Amino acid sequence: MTQADSPPGTTTARAVTATICGQTEVGPVRPGNQDAIVVASAVAALTGTRLTWTGRVPEAGAVVAVVDGMGGYAGGADAAALAATALAEADPGRAPEDWDAWFEALSGRITRAGRAWDTPEMGATAAVLAIRPAGLVMANVGDCRIYRVAGGRLGRMSIDDRTQDPGSSAVTQALGGSARIDAHVWEQDLKGGTERYVLCTDGVWGALEPAELRGLCASDRAPDRVVDAVVSAIYTRRAGDNCSIIVADITSTPVESVRGRHLASSPVRSVAVETTPAGHGRRAAR
Repeated sequence: MTQADSPPGTTTARAVTATICGQTEVGPVRPGNQDAIVVASAVAALTGTRLTWTGRVPEAGAVVAVVDGMGGYAGGADAAALAATALAEADPGRAPEDWDAWFEALSGRITRAGRAWDTPEMGATAAVLAIRPAGLVMANVGDCRIYRVAGGRLGRMSIDDRTQDPGSSAVTQALGGSARIDAHVWEQDLKGGTERYVLCTDGVWGALEPAELRGLCASDRAPDRVVDAVVSAIYTRRAGDNCSIIVADITSTPVESVRGRHLASSPVRSVAVETTPAGHGRRAAR
């Protein structure tokens, strides 16, 4: 029965559930972590911290994000913490056209904080996925990436703000580093069934060959096992940057509602936080 054919007082809704796992790591070389991750309202910046969340996505939605700080160890960590905290408090239902202004306001906050704290070069890049029953909104500023996994392929959804100079990794815009922010923002309908999205900093996609990253993320492993495998691969290669990754499996199904009451839904759950020493994988990748 289509929604148009539903009897009075009956609607057809879409139930959205998610299984999400994210982890931030200092990596095998650097002395400090300038990355941060966001899962729903939880923020992690301490290396080795994992955030997991499973359950029904609330009507208001949920935000997941990865953030990469810049501008020296102290300044970069502070910028990442400011950006991640703001993203954890952001409205997932924000209209796509309103994200530019939101990012510009955040960029101004980071700039002012850098001046006040004598770290004027600090800034951050970010990739954001807002999960809502009505669909997804994705946004990025800088070179953090969002991928969609489909048919064994890893399709990049985000756009890198990087200079085209060979051998350079300089970003062309960043939160706190640009007076005007032109975020890359787009909407994505939920197709039904389970879809996988991967968010990561350049310490992940820059350390692993595209084929290897695709093989790890496009496998049938659960999100936490994918995170295990990616982190293990980065430490094995002695990659030189901090690394953060979030894997989100999002499932959408039609749910009949009778007179406004949903017949089936799983409860909204809080985010689980787990921390281990840097470089110590929780479990061997399977």
